[in-house]
Amino acid sequence: MAFKIWLAVGMAFLVFEILSPTFFMVFFGVSAFITSIVSLFNVELIPQLFTFIILSIISLFVFRPFAKKHLMNDSKETRTNVDALVGQEALVTERIIPDKNEGRVKITGDSWMAISSTGVEIPEGEKVIITKVDGAKLYVKRKGN
Repeated sequence: MAFKIWLAVGMAFLVFEILSPTFFMVFFGVSAFITSIVSLFNVELIPQLFTFIILSIISLFVFRPFAKKHLMNDSKETRTNVDALVGQEALVTERIIPDKNEGRVKITGDSWMAISSTGVEIPEGEKVIITKVDGAKLYVKRKGN
């Protein structure tokens, strides 16, 4: 009977984990499944509870940090579309004049209007780094600055 109860408890924790993917409840679920195996050896309730608690604590403090680091994506956001251009290198195809907001750069085969983010003129043929995207305009700075 205890075996079935521990299995049900383990399943409940896994369902809670699915409903709130915090990577927290799964460790209680696994601990309950292991405790269900222990209960097959006709172990009394107190040692079963002790097994469940100890396994839960160990898995939370030992395995959760490892699992979060390797299985969950807590790193910075993945940039998509034009936001992925930030940090990329481009080639100035028309001189960038800060006062007039004129100039063009070419990146991945496309020509973009460019504005100097540092306020300095950038000559044609120079390589620049994209610092910001604002609509159809790229803010750029000289490479190495």
